[in-house]
Order: sequence, then structure tokens, then C-alpha cells
Amino acid sequence: MQRRRVVVAWLLALFAGLSTAAPSSADMSTPYTANFPQEMTVQTTCPPGVPPPPASFCFTGSDHSGQGTSVPPGTAKPATEDFTGFVDLTSGIANACPPNPGSPTRTTGFPDHNQVTIETNAGQLFLTTDGVDCMSTGTDDGVWHAVGGTGMFRRATGNGTVHTQATGGSGTPADPIRSASTYKGQLVLQ
Repeated sequence: MQRRRVVVAWLLALFAGLSTAAPSSADMSTPYTANFPQEMTVQTTCPPGVPPPPASFCFTGSDHSGQGTSVPPGTAKPATEDFTGFVDLTSGIANACPPNPGSPTRTTGFPDHNQVTIETNAGQLFLTTDGVDCMSTGTDDGVWHAVGGTGMFRRATGNGTVHTQATGGSGTPADPIRSASTYKGQLVLQ
């Protein structure tokens, strides 16, 4: 009887060790990409703590075109994007951007900060982004950080890059800024 208890205890310890020895596949890093080809952005009132215009350009935007994608969960299902943020026009970064067409001189870029929600059929992913807005090229390049979400993204962490290319618009409701954004990086889903 004593030997049987020892064997059972040993087997339980072995199974417990095996179940905790390796991380689960849900805790593994996975590549992440998202594309939003039809963003629409309008200027909005700046929130408390952000200097009002002309020191900042505050905005809100989205892509609910049905053409957005997020992997994971997969490209077969459309994703949507909603964001809000601001460009800090008081903290120019000299020579951060390519020259204006026809000029050899690099131009000033301006830091921007965003909160982003990407919604998929499997949950919402919450991101923060920090980038440099280049008015000379209509581009914004930066980094994103995952700060959780809902559903499959509930405890998501990770980071990567985001590139946005504006194609026109002034930022008014009648003429929103039109752009496309691509997110690339790594997510850890738990």
C-alpha cells in the first residue's frame, strides 16, 4: 500500500511538472499584421492636457470600409479600426523627414501619439502608437504597443511598426484626411 502511494505521488508530480515545464502555445509570440486602406480622419477638439491649436492637431478617425484586415485572427474576416490622437506641433524634429519635391533639404517632422482599437470577429485589440508625422511626404511612421483587448486579445502584449500614407483631404468633416495604414510586428496572446 505504501509503495502504491509513492508511485501515485511520483506520477502526479511528473504530470504536474510536464504541464508547467513548457509555455503553452497561447503564450507564444506570433506575427501580427493589419491593413486599413480607407481611413478617414477629421480634426477634433483637443482633450484636457493637450495644448489646443495651433500647438497641436487633434484628430479622430476610422476605417469601417469592410476592407481592413487583421492577422490574427485571419484575412477571411474584415477588421475595423478606430483611433484618436494628436500631432504635437511645438516639438518639431529637425531633418526627420524627406525633402519636399524639388528640394534637397530634409524637412521637420512632428511627433504624434494615438490610441487605436482594432476590432475583429475574435475580439478587440488595443494599441498605443507613437510616430513622426512628415508633412512633406504625407507619411507617418512609428511604433505600436499592444495594451490588451477583448476576446482572443484579452491580455495581448507586443509591439511593432506602423506606416501611414495620406492621399488627400484637409481634415474637415466635408473633406476628411484619407489615408492607409499598415501595422507589422509581434503579439503575445495569453
